[in-house]
Amino acid sequence: MGNEGSVPVSYGTRLLNDVKVEWKRSGKDCVYSPRDGHCAASVGSKLYVFGGVAWNVTIGEVSEMNEMLVYDLESQTWSKPVTRGDTPSSRSSATMCSVGNTLFMFGGLSRDSGWLNDLYAFNTDSMQWKAIEAKGTYPSPRDKLGSVAMGTKMLIFGGFGPKEDDEMAGPGEAEFTWFNDIFAFDTENLTWKKFMVTTVGSPTPRAAHCMCAVGFKVVIFGGKDSIARRHDTHILNTENMKWETVKTSGRQPSPRSFHSCAAVGNRMVVFGGRGLANQHFNDLHIFDVAMLSASADFSEAMKDVYEPDWSGRDVVFKLLDQLHVYYADLQEKLQDEVLGPLTAYQSQFPDIKARINKHGRKLVDYDRYRHNYEAMRAKGKGVDQKKLNQCQEEFSEAKSVYTKLHAELYEELPALYDSRIAFYVSSFQSIFTAEAIFHREAGKIKTQMNDLMDGLVDELSSGTHTSRRPFQLSSISPISDSDESEHLSNPGEVAEPLNTESAVCNDEEPRDENIEAPAFQGVEEDEGPADVQINIFVITCPYIRHNLLPRPKKVYGDVSSSLCQVLGLETLDPATNAEIPGVLYKVRATHKYNAEDDDELSFEKDDIIHVIAFDDPDEEQDEGWLLGILDSTRIKGVFPANFTKVIS
Repeated sequence: MGNEGSVPVSYGTRLLNDVKVEWKRSGKDCVYSPRDGHCAASVGSKLYVFGGVAWNVTIGEVSEMNEMLVYDLESQTWSKPVTRGDTPSSRSSATMCSVGNTLFMFGGLSRDSGWLNDLYAFNTDSMQWKAIEAKGTYPSPRDKLGSVAMGTKMLIFGGFGPKEDDEMAGPGEAEFTWFNDIFAFDTENLTWKKFMVTTVGSPTPRAAHCMCAVGFKVVIFGGKDSIARRHDTHILNTENMKWETVKTSGRQPSPRSFHSCAAVGNRMVVFGGRGLANQHFNDLHIFDVAMLSASADFSEAMKDVYEPDWSGRDVVFKLLDQLHVYYADLQEKLQDEVLGPLTAYQSQFPDIKARINKHGRKLVDYDRYRHNYEAMRAKGKGVDQKKLNQCQEEFSEAKSVYTKLHAELYEELPALYDSRIAFYVSSFQSIFTAEAIFHREAGKIKTQMNDLMDGLVDELSSGTHTSRRPFQLSSISPISDSDESEHLSNPGEVAEPLNTESAVCNDEEPRDENIEAPAFQGVEEDEGPADVQINIFVITCPYIRHNLLPRPKKVYGDVSSSLCQVLGLETLDPATNAEIPGVLYKVRATHKYNAEDDDELSFEKDDIIHVIAFDDPDEEQDEGWLLGILDSTRIKGVFPANFTKVIS
């Protein structure tokens, strides 16, 4: 990729993690020309590879390509399908990702056209290309950038290319530059958008990095900036488009560029690349995003909700940062003291297994040469002495090899088996010690934070942070004695209902006039007969509607009529106590039920429901469903009969 020279260096594959990785050669080698600088993305079980540079035998030099290759993971075969439509020009170092069954390819470098910022879509069902004329703010031409798919959007970051405004460049300034900007392409409305992301924690402008999406986070590792190759890790939270400060632990990969990565679950797997000395790598590293992010997410969430005027805010932030450091230290200790030794311990088993297999083969050889030698000796005096001597030498050599290997395994296997106890003890003790230290230090921090929370509760109790203010009664007109006598001159007379529209709040401004309601006498059900005066205040308010007012307690007498008329509620008949007309019988709920439709009734276990007839008896009703009114709320709806039991 690019035009940098490189020196191939072979490194053994290493993986210091709790994940078992096994390399396996997949299918046959690709019959198409070797290449680099290509871009690739997967859809389902197929890997699509586009472009790149390869050696052209015809012209005797490398040339760019615009062909599409497909690798089928199920059949493990390569193919070069015939594509149609607006085929992109030949290029290298472009970026490509998949959204659904469509591949989106952007940018790259062309020897004929220079740096590109065109966008193409490739439908993997119809195998057809389409040039996209997008709206919005286009990224500048660039190559060696990265991209990921987030939902229906394609996010790109970084790259290398010409400056966006060459006219601003002074004498001696570079004509080209590295980028660290972020663009999103909406694949539904075909629009580019540039994000103005905070620079705190952001990567330096760079190219030839790798990036992948883990959940709603974009993880970026390594790459080359204007100074050198890097091995730093950065995480972009796409929910708030902020860079997160990442403090990694474990054995960090060496600085590199032109490497590749992929997301596997909550982990980012990084492979290969070029190092500081331009050497090639073939090592494999895994970065666990979830474990490290859990502490960081909690810290960020707590910082977001902890308001500036709350006491101890700076101390809380400091303690959260310190707690995150302890999490990182715990990871590093587990990596160095447990996972590292575990990997070393397990690395001896492949060799032991190979030697055991060899022991089996040498045993077969030993037995075969022994049988040949014994058969030759059985011929007696007529045997060819030269052949007999040769058989004896082969037999002796096979016996020697087998006996030596057998003796080595005889000593090593029991010792290896017995070493498991010491290794397990050492590993478990390392885990327990590391966790004990972490929990001890973390416990101290959490005790301090708990004390700060207690202080915040004390402040709340003292009214320091209360948002409640005294209600001003100046705009409310109480009912005067003269009003009372005027409205209720006779004990049995029912007052004229007020215009409740004045008391009902809508989106209009409150009216200037105050509304007076009649005073009256009434008795609450719980208290028994008595003369109790109740003053009613009716207020115009732009925020509360009459149907949101709480249901009053059941009252008797003429007061019920006045009150319900004022508040827009139904009147209860005190004489017959027939609160609900048309009740057929009552049932008690034997189980809780949550309504699934608007016409259904929700209720709790032991609630009382008054069963009534359906509004249209002739209409066909669902079998096993009843119509009723909930006793506690007076809400009417249908409900399943098998959730209730008849009580009267």
